[in-house]
Parts: sequence; structure tokens; C-alpha cells
Amino acid sequence: QVVSFLEKKINTPVKIEKVSLDLPKLLVLEGVYFEDQKQDTLLAGDQLKVDISLLKLLKNKVEINEIDLRGITAKIDRTLPDSSFNFDYIMRAFVSAEQEEPKPEDTTSTMEFSIDRINLDRIRFVYKDDVIGTSADFNLGHLDTRIKTFDLNNMRFEIPKVNVKGINAMVKQWAVVDSSNLPSTKDIGIEQSTGPEAMMPDLQLGSLHIEDTKARYIDETSALNTSVLFEKLLVDFNNINLKGETVDIRRILLDGNDMKVAFGKIKQSSIAPESKSADSVDAQPIKWKVNIDDIQLNKNQISYFDANQPKVKKGMDYGNLNFTGLDVKLTNFFFSIDSIS
Repeated sequence: QVVSFLEKKINTPVKIEKVSLDLPKLLVLEGVYFEDQKQDTLLAGDQLKVDISLLKLLKNKVEINEIDLRGITAKIDRTLPDSSFNFDYIMRAFVSAEQEEPKPEDTTSTMEFSIDRINLDRIRFVYKDDVIGTSADFNLGHLDTRIKTFDLNNMRFEIPKVNVKGINAMVKQWAVVDSSNLPSTKDIGIEQSTGPEAMMPDLQLGSLHIEDTKARYIDETSALNTSVLFEKLLVDFNNINLKGETVDIRRILLDGNDMKVAFGKIKQSSIAPESKSADSVDAQPIKWKVNIDDIQLNKNQISYFDANQPKVKKGMDYGNLNFTGLDVKLTNFFFSIDSIS
């Protein structure tokens, strides 16, 4: 019945192979598939499992004990010239129905949310945005975490530990058309929060453990090609204050890092003058202060190449650098905009 309702509502194929409900808490969806209007995958998943206290919904409490997602693929794109996302038609289908009915009383402020455990396996997210000239292909092998505090009303979040394994990401940027001819966010019905409503969250993070990561970034406008590959990254936090713009870290450990940065040849005539994009805002002064008690970088390989700099036959060639077997240990590292120690 749900599939039939959704297909009639959004006029694109929907598939759910199996639904199981273990009252009063467990809901499992298997073989989920949503197709966009271009006959491409919008959302697909082997298994979506949510352990939620359904009875507490009657008391305006959304208590999620566990979210377990396996084999999930999501594809989002935004195209020109209308600057529309590939899921906009779904939002329009439900918004048009809501506009025909009287709006119910807003009860969002009284709703309480809580999330305990999150487990993600074999996740892929594909994003392509022709408006801002950006694409991303993000693959995640595994992520698990437990959330000690999830206070959405007061924007307070406490996460003791996050474990991540098997990241493979690719981000690409390119030059876009003249942004003055594009519709603004106001024209397409998106309001941007400003002032007190856009307050920074109170985030407390204990430790972050990442293994087997490979990431690549390409910027066609500056001919930049960067890649990072590392075996293990461990970060232990003392305190994070996003409002006060301070970060206090106990330890950073990086093992088996291979980083490459390369700039291709750029013709001066091809460099267009910078223009302010439609989504840009006035630059704010940097006030961040970062303190790290201990930094340890093991088995590093770092290479840097700039085709725009002339090669040096004698002495240090700063446009062609290659470090192998580099180990670094720093203690009591401090950074601010006017001093580094």
C-alpha cells in the first residue's frame, strides 16, 4: 500500500521488497529503491533498520535507539538553467497537497528528539551540482558511533567516540557560468537563516578514529590535483567551542600518510577575473585558536609539484619536492591568526 501510494504521488518507480515490524520498536526495510525523473537511482538500499520507541511518539518524543543502514546509495544532482535538484519534484508533490489542506498547529518546538547508536555499512553518496561547479563521489565502508547527548532544541550534542573505516572520496570543481543570470535562493524558495536563529551548535567530541582513507581533490580552474592516502588517523579532543572559535586537542596520530599536491601549467590569459558567486557572503575575520598537546606523524610521504615555477638546477627546488620516510613529532602546538608556536 505504501509503494502504491508513493508511486501515484510522485509518478516515479518505488520499490520495497520487504517490511518487517517488531513492535514496539523495530522497523526494517529491505530492498528499497527510489528512481528519479531521469530514470536514475535517487535512493537505494539493501537494508534500513530503525529501532525507535513508537509508543513514545504519542508523548511527542522521538527516541531512536539505533539507526543501522547497509548498502545505501544516494544520488543528488542540481542542473541548469532552472537550478533544480533531482528530488525537487517529490517535495513539490507533497507541498502542493499540504497547501490544499488547512495547516495544523505547529508542534515542532514541543517535540523531543534523541538518538543513541548509529551504524553505517557500505554507503555511497554521489553529488553533482552544475550551479556551483562541484561534484563528489563519497564511499564509506563502515561507521559506528554512540551519541551520549542529542538535544536538538538547544543544539547540544555529545559524541564520545566515532569509528570510521574505508573512505574513498573524490571531489571535483570547475568554472561555472555567469552567476548573475541564475535564480537566487529566495527565488527558488530557500530562506537563509541569519542572526540568533543560525547559532552554532554546542558540540563535544571525544575521539575520532579513521582507517584506510583515500581522498582526491581536483580544481580545474587552478589546475590543482591533490590526493591523500593514509592508514590510520586518531584524534583525541579535549574541548571544541564552535561559538568561541577554539579547538583544544589532546593528541593527533597519523600513520602511513601519502600526500601529493600538483599544479598543472596555467596560461595567464585563461585566468578569469574573480567574481562574487551567488552563494558567497562577506568575508569574516579569522579568530580561530587551535591548541594541540601532542602531534605524531609516522611514515609520511609528501610530494609537491608546480609546473608554473621554473626548475632549479642547483640548490633547493621548491617547485619540485619529494619527502619519503618522514616522521614528525610536535608538542604544545598553538595556532592563531597572529601567532604560531
